[in-house]
Amino acid sequence: RVAVELLAEETQSLTGLVDEIKSLISPRRRLPPELLMEIFNYACAREGWDRDWDWGPNSLRSDTSHVLTHVCSGWRQIALSCPAIW
Repeated sequence: RVAVELLAEETQSLTGLVDEIKSLISPRRRLPPELLMEIFNYACAREGWDRDWDWGPNSLRSDTSHVLTHVCSGWRQIALSCPAIW
């Protein structure tokens, strides 16, 4: 019984390690910052085109920009270095 519990703990530990490694090789991490900047510019420029309401100048744009800075630290750094989305 103790051996089974030890194996279960080891399996759980290895599963966590596999998840960490998968996140390191994710496609998002392989995109160059310049391409992400273009994607961010496009997302912020298109925001609000299909909306019927108006919340004031740049409000939707800054919403998208704000969301982009909260995805991960890499996206935050890129978004903050891209003045066109603000």
